[in-house]
Amino acid sequence: DVNTPGGAVDAASEIGKLLTTTEIKTISFINKQALSAGAYIALNTDEIYMVPGSTMGSAAIIDSQGNTAGKKAESFWFAAMTSAAEQSHRDPKYALAMADETIDLPNLGAPSGKLLTLTSSQALEVGYSEGTVSNLDDLLAKIGYSDAEVRTLDESFAEKVARFITHPIIIPILLSIGSLGLVLE
Repeated sequence: DVNTPGGAVDAASEIGKLLTTTEIKTISFINKQALSAGAYIALNTDEIYMVPGSTMGSAAIIDSQGNTAGKKAESFWFAAMTSAAEQSHRDPKYALAMADETIDLPNLGAPSGKLLTLTSSQALEVGYSEGTVSNLDDLLAKIGYSDAEVRTLDESFAEKVARFITHPIIIPILLSIGSLGLVLE
């Protein structure tokens, strides 16, 4: 169940590795947005289904200040996006266009200078989605698991606290408060 504006490249790489090395069939259910690292994770699954109005793409690699990452990091990410598409038997040019704004795909709303973000209908058209479903129950019925027991994991309080204090905006604030405390002491 994918609904994310993105995340860290190293975490996405680890998740992608887990998904591609499992013997279990994996399916991404894009429930609104799979942007950046979310698109990479979805491309590492065997099948992708999207809800109407959902999007996948816009996967440029950026640093913590929001700037485009260096050539070395971009080269790695371009190869990772291409490889993820290829391993799931999808045309890699679309994955590369999600990460590289120099790829020209004007018929999909991504002329040179703009990153590709696919809508659910565009993803189906270019082979990046196996179908559009209205919700998780619809997806389960479509793939033959309508009677399946669905289990969800909620974030624990400790995980929420850890996510908060390791947020790129919060870390400098906490360090400043700590430094100020030392100086005042």
